[in-house]
Amino acid sequence: MRLQIAFLAASMMALMMMGAVTAQASLAPDDVVGRWSAQQGCEGKGDFAYIRRGPDMHQVVSDGQREYLTPVNVKIENGLLRVHIDEKIYTFRLPAPDRLEALQYTDSRTGLTAEFSPRTWFRCS
Repeated sequence: MRLQIAFLAASMMALMMMGAVTAQASLAPDDVVGRWSAQQGCEGKGDFAYIRRGPDMHQVVSDGQREYLTPVNVKIENGLLRVHIDEKIYTFRLPAPDRLEALQYTDSRTGLTAEFSPRTWFRCS
């Protein structure tokens, strides 16, 4: 009986681990490529974009006249996207292909962290 319970527990753990790996593997840094807006209709200011140029990814921010490209490093950890921009780290959740939820900001120089109520960004393109 103990052997059956131990086998059952080990089997369940293996299935859960496979599910976790599959869930994390389904998220890729390129999943954030595109233009994002704070408004669902993508009308208004506050838009930004992530683009890929060759092997590098950049964040694009516009002031209305010019676009500014900043190199970013996008990592996936525990199902969350972490975007590293210089010494800043933004943590997002991607609950759907067209939504990006900002959860946390960390300044890696000072170690200061601010947590957000999820702020939703909507994919425009």
